Amino acid sequence: VKRYGKIASLEQVVGHKFISTIEPYSQISFIHWLNSQVEPQQIALKVNDFNAFVPAIKAGFGAAPLSCRLAQLHPE
Repeated sequence: VKRYGKIASLEQVVGHKFISTIEPYSQISFIHWLNSQVEPQQIALKVNDFNAFVPAIKAGFGAAPLSCRLAQLHPE
């Protein structure tokens, strides 16, 4: 976000890095969308647990889709 700015629209995903999941979770709708809409080289990290998204985001690996609950718990 510091380098490329906040993602305000789908057209602004170019250049951003993302966190996705390993294969067993790839058919979940928001993960499937992410994997089909961003370039493979933009996926900086793949995790095997959705709870790993927040620590990976905080560590600076990239952006990730969060559940409403996780986003409320971690508004930063």
